[in-house]
Amino acid sequence: MCHPANWQLASLPKALNSDEIERLLGSLEHDGPSARRTAAIVHCALDLGLRSGEIAYLGLDDIDWRTATITLRRTKGCREDVMPLPAATGRAIADYLQFERPKTTNRAVFVR
Repeated sequence: MCHPANWQLASLPKALNSDEIERLLGSLEHDGPSARRTAAIVHCALDLGLRSGEIAYLGLDDIDWRTATITLRRTKGCREDVMPLPAATGRAIADYLQFERPKTTNRAVFVR
């Protein structure tokens, strides 16, 4: 007979403290393969609190550059959310799109 996992004594994952966040952001300043892509993904997670699936499903049409908003279409709650796009995140995404994203007809923001 199998018993379900008992997580009563497990704690929630700890958040990064400010020093760890500074080190993480500082590590993004190094050039290398996919450096701009990595920076854009990290900013989406840190600045917007996006989950990995939400980042993976971001489409080019989900970003409204004029109003500085981003629309999340495939959220955990199965709803559509519009969020403000912080300047640092917008710059990181724009740098990736302009200088590093491969030429493709795929409408996903993050492609390989």
